[in-house]
Amino acid sequence: MPRRTKLNTTTRKRVLERDNEKCRKCGHIEGLQVHHIIAVDGGGTDEDGNLITLCRGCHVEYEMFGLPKEMSFEEWLNFPSAISLRRVFAAKELWKEDMSAKNARNGIITAFQTMKPIELGNQQR
Repeated sequence: MPRRTKLNTTTRKRVLERDNEKCRKCGHIEGLQVHHIIAVDGGGTDEDGNLITLCRGCHVEYEMFGLPKEMSFEEWLNFPSAISLRRVFAAKELWKEDMSAKNARNGIITAFQTMKPIELGNQQR
């Protein structure tokens, strides 16, 4: 198993520039982090093709929940973030502050599986 090391600063800057210094999932420009699509300890590398810019919120969402069953990473990028889904749930009074982590995860996965990709038109990500 490869040993986890800190990402090279030059590589990090190059990936941020490639991704127009914004989160590839939600478009945020603050709290940006470079994420390994396939984790180093899972066989991934620090090559640019395995790296993507995510904001802190989307990175945490991915680390906490992973990908819904049978969804590719690219498909996950095209679905609304959990932060957006939480606003939808709150508006419908379906999201409760005391909801357990398991129920929260199941609720988000169910929402991912029942939603259709959003139309972005000319909007860039």
